[in-house]
Amino acid sequence: MRRSSRSTRRLAALTAVATCAALTTVFTVGSPAAVDRVGARTAAHSCLVMTGSGDPAFTKNFNPYTATGLPSGTFVQGAFYEPLIVTGEGGLKPVPWLARTWKWSNGNKTLTLHLARNVKWSDRKALTSADVVYSITAGRQDKLMDRVGLTGAGNNIASVTARGKYTVVIRLKTPDSQFIAATVNRVFVVPKHIWAKVGDVANFTNSKPVASGPFNVISASRPRTTSSARTRTTGRRESRRSAVSSTCRPRRTTRRWP
Repeated sequence: MRRSSRSTRRLAALTAVATCAALTTVFTVGSPAAVDRVGARTAAHSCLVMTGSGDPAFTKNFNPYTATGLPSGTFVQGAFYEPLIVTGEGGLKPVPWLARTWKWSNGNKTLTLHLARNVKWSDRKALTSADVVYSITAGRQDKLMDRVGLTGAGNNIASVTARGKYTVVIRLKTPDSQFIAATVNRVFVVPKHIWAKVGDVANFTNSKPVASGPFNVISASRPRTTSSARTRTTGRRESRRSAVSSTCRPRRTTRRWP
């Protein structure tokens, strides 16, 4: 359980960096001191309590392509919809996420990604190579969903294909030493069975997100929000209130985040 909590904090931190969030947020796992006295009566919990400072009114928009409001927009990309590989600024070593391993071949023009096999969407459907191929090429459905420049004049991607349920092959037109850091690093994976049916992406608020990350919001009100922390726990419902009245409700899962 300690490992799962540590992983949840790590994902939230990477998310904040990747989205350049302006929100000042305190992340606390299992720390009664970060909650009010009502919550302190209960034993330490394993969900993530998010405390914001000066947050604007809560906007229930969990569309990762359009959500910019706080606090929702801050955590959608990463905490809800996960990356394939995380590359920090300053030339840091890439961190495996949904793509557990990868390999270059064909003169560094073919990138093969091997995906994690134990990942499920919050509706219990498996996250597979079909979701990854869809997410990378989603710009063909709507330019707003283009995270890799697929529809731009400088597109260097020749093809993206699935090889079985857990392998994705990306073929480039020319070698690109920065492809992982500059392009793959921008990709987050969304469920094909949900988003392929969205006709108007720009106005879709995704108020009931089907997500793979450690959080997926199940209800919300102003100013309080209720979130589900997908961590391995006893399944007991535990409630904590913070400055923005965020509440995490643990859910059972055997998955452990990187």
